[in-house]
Amino acid sequence: MKCRFGLLALVVLVGCWGSGNQQPADDTPADSEDSAAQIADGEDGQANADGDPFAGIDGEIDAPPGDGETPPAEDRDIARLRDLSSPQPDVLASGIDYFESTYDDRGVSLFQAHIEHPDAEVRRGAIYGLFTHFDPADESTLAAVQTALEDNDPVVRRVALKTMALPQFPRQVFLDSIPRIAKHLDDEYEPDAQTRATVARMLKRYSTLSQPALPKLDDALRNDPDYLVRSAALAALYDIAQTAEEALTAPQYLLLNDPDPRLRRRAAIQLGKYKQGAAPAIDELIQALADEGVPQRSADDPLAGTDEPVCLAAADALTRVGKPAVAPLIAATESSDRRVRLLSIRALGNMGPDARLATGRLQTLAGSDDAAEATAAKAALVRIGTP
Repeated sequence: MKCRFGLLALVVLVGCWGSGNQQPADDTPADSEDSAAQIADGEDGQANADGDPFAGIDGEIDAPPGDGETPPAEDRDIARLRDLSSPQPDVLASGIDYFESTYDDRGVSLFQAHIEHPDAEVRRGAIYGLFTHFDPADESTLAAVQTALEDNDPVVRRVALKTMALPQFPRQVFLDSIPRIAKHLDDEYEPDAQTRATVARMLKRYSTLSQPALPKLDDALRNDPDYLVRSAALAALYDIAQTAEEALTAPQYLLLNDPDPRLRRRAAIQLGKYKQGAAPAIDELIQALADEGVPQRSADDPLAGTDEPVCLAAADALTRVGKPAVAPLIAATESSDRRVRLLSIRALGNMGPDARLATGRLQTLAGSDDAAEATAAKAALVRIGTP
C-alpha cells in the first residue's frame, strides 16, 4: 500500500494549526477571526541543527550509517517519521518520498504504532500520517487519535484536534472524547489562542450534546486572555446551554466585567435573543445603559465605524425582554445619567403597547425642560399608543 502524501501533506505539515517550529505569540491575536496564531514546540521537538534525520534518535543511532551499511527497517521508519515534522524542505521532501515510494503493506499500522513514541518529532510524524490517511472505520486509528489529544507536545495535540474536526470523523467517538477536547480550552494547557477558539467552534457544532464541556467553556468565557476565544466560547454557549442558569450567567458577567467592548456588546445582543427568558439579566442590562464602550474595527475593515455602542445594544436587549423590563426602565428614567434616561425612554417606546404602564411617566417627561428628553418621550408615547 502506497502512502499518498503529496501537496496535502505539505499543507498539513506547514499550516495545520502550527508548523511545530514556532514559539507561542505573546500578543493578543488581531481582531479578525482568521488571524493565524504562532505554535509552540515541544521540549523534545527541536529540529536537528545539521538536518541529519538519523542523528540521536532515542540513542539508537548516533550518526548516519557508514558506506555499505543499511539501517534496520524500524530505525529507517523512525527517522522518516522525524523527517515528516522537519521545518527543512529537503528533509521533509525526503520523508514524503520515503513513504510514497517505499511504503510497504503495513499501511497505517506504522503510524499507529508510533503515536506514543518517546520522541515528540516521531509522534508528530505519526499523527501527520494518520491525518492524511484517516479512515473513520479503523478503530486503531480512532484510538490513536484520542491518545494524541492528551499528548504533552502541543503540535501533536493540535493535529489530533484537526483530525477530529474532519467531516467524516465518527460523531459518537467525538462525543465520547468531549472531556478530553474541552481541556484544550484551558490557556495553560493549550497556549495557542487560535486553537482554543477553534475548539469552542468544534463544540458548538454538536449543540446540546456538548454539555460536558460547559464548565470549561464558562471558565474560558470569564478568564481567557484572548478576545477571540471568549467570543467563540460565548457563541458556543448559546447553542449548548439548556437551562436559564447555563444560558444567562456568563453573558451577565461579561456584560459588566469583560474588558473588551466588542464582547460586552455581544453579551448584550445574546441576552436579547432570549427575550423574556432574559428577565433575570434585567439589572445588568440596565447598568449597561451607562456603558461608554464603542467597539473599534480596523481602518481597512469594510464594516469600520458601523459598530453601535454597548449601551445601545443593552437598550435594544431590554426592548426584546419586553414587559418584565418596563418597571425597571421607568425607574431608570429618573437616573442622574442623562444618557441612561434617554436610552430608557427609547427602549420603552420601542416596546410599543407592551410599555403602556409607562404612559404616565412619559407624559411627565414630555414636558421636560430638556428638549431631547421631551422629544424622545413624545415619540415614545406615539409608538406606545393610547389604550
